[in-house]
Amino acid sequence: MMGKPSRHRFPKQIWFGFLILLLFFANCQKPAQMTTQSEEALLSLQQGDQLRLRFDLTNALEAYQKAIRSDPQFAIAYLRSADMQISLGHADSAKIYLTRARELSRHSSDYERWIIQYAWAEFRQDNLLSQATFDTLSRRFPNDLQVKQYWAYRQWNKNDFKGAIQTFQEILKQQPNYIIAYNNIGYLYAKRGLLKEALVYLKKYKDFAPDQLNPYDSVAEIYLLIGRYQEAIQIIEAAFSAKPDELRHNRYLGTVMHLRLAEAYIRLGHYSKALEITQELCDTYLMSQPVKQVAAFRFKQIFKSLHQPDKMKSELDCLLPLCDDIEKLYYQCLYAIENSDLPTALYIISSIQTKSKTEEVYYKKHAILVMSACLEGQLNYKNAMYQEAADQFALAAATIGDTSLAIPYRFEQYQALGQAGKYTQAIKGLSKLLSINPNYAPALLCISEFYAVSGFKPEARTYLAHFRTLWKDADPDTPLMIRADELTRRLF
Repeated sequence: MMGKPSRHRFPKQIWFGFLILLLFFANCQKPAQMTTQSEEALLSLQQGDQLRLRFDLTNALEAYQKAIRSDPQFAIAYLRSADMQISLGHADSAKIYLTRARELSRHSSDYERWIIQYAWAEFRQDNLLSQATFDTLSRRFPNDLQVKQYWAYRQWNKNDFKGAIQTFQEILKQQPNYIIAYNNIGYLYAKRGLLKEALVYLKKYKDFAPDQLNPYDSVAEIYLLIGRYQEAIQIIEAAFSAKPDELRHNRYLGTVMHLRLAEAYIRLGHYSKALEITQELCDTYLMSQPVKQVAAFRFKQIFKSLHQPDKMKSELDCLLPLCDDIEKLYYQCLYAIENSDLPTALYIISSIQTKSKTEEVYYKKHAILVMSACLEGQLNYKNAMYQEAADQFALAAATIGDTSLAIPYRFEQYQALGQAGKYTQAIKGLSKLLSINPNYAPALLCISEFYAVSGFKPEARTYLAHFRTLWKDADPDTPLMIRADELTRRLF
């Protein structure tokens, strides 16, 4: 699990992939200048910080709320609670806590007041206020670990991944037990496309925190990126077996890891198994209905991939009440595209572009651009406007500025180029993706199809054979398997 939400990684990936909010992370040392007279409140705050470092967000939130009950004037406890609400996808609740933190900060230390103002500016995406506040923090508290972390995340948000790595390495020198830095450095290497280096740091994270779930999930995520699906499955299932108590109590990370496991099975063509895992997840945490991440996963990763709009609609009905306005439009547009409802899809895309300019939203501008380009690309592809689709997917990939998160958009770009008849460009692009992940099943099938139509049947057979070996136990009659069977009849 990424130490900083992305999200797009909805948490750990879509989560909703386009969220890029900056959270306030706890120091590993005693917080500076905390304004409270309640020892119980301070103890609860510190307990919440420790739980947050383990990504046990629900229990961390409970600890911070306990701190508020012990001292209703404790501004930082409201700030920490807001952080957890953001991480859990509750932006409206986060705003309430942040507003209260700002009100109470008038009676807090200068350090707390500037920290809270910085968090508020980041939440509101007020870049001028954020920069000015950060400059003040840097000048007044130059050696504070929290301020250094802010600098690392500012670099991260600007896609200065190399600079962020260096800053986190400096933090590790100052605070060696801040082990979450190994996690962050690993993900930053992944964002640069340096997956071997990423794996080195994430394995260090696992070695330093063997009692936690998150390092196992982080390693599994890189395994998925490089196509080591069975190893991803093994490491997650091993963590489930070894840490049942933490899994049961840490609903946030447990949800993420179940979905990661389901994703690994999807990469092998086992959609029915993935669906079983999502149901096990709901049973484990006694969910009366799927949480947002689960419904989104089923909607997009399973039923959209299988072209089952009736089942997409069922998940959409669960999903919409849990989404903000922009997210609702995004999922409604995907559903409209799947149903070939061109007027509705065009109207929704226009609405997203308008809302990004006229309403207060909790996304960075480029996240909205990625979303819009992705939807336009899918709509164009659905309507056989392949070159236009390729251009939009290329824009989405370039705008996101993150090698690891751009992979799905690049795949769609190259697939669209091939459908447009530009086989050489498509094959070249797909080859790049397969150099990162040689077991990327959709890319294997696409490159085989494009080699076949270009007259290079030996190459087509090679990639098709790889695909069929990888998916030898896959569910029958899935869209990819139907295409693979048709291609097999043509080539053999």
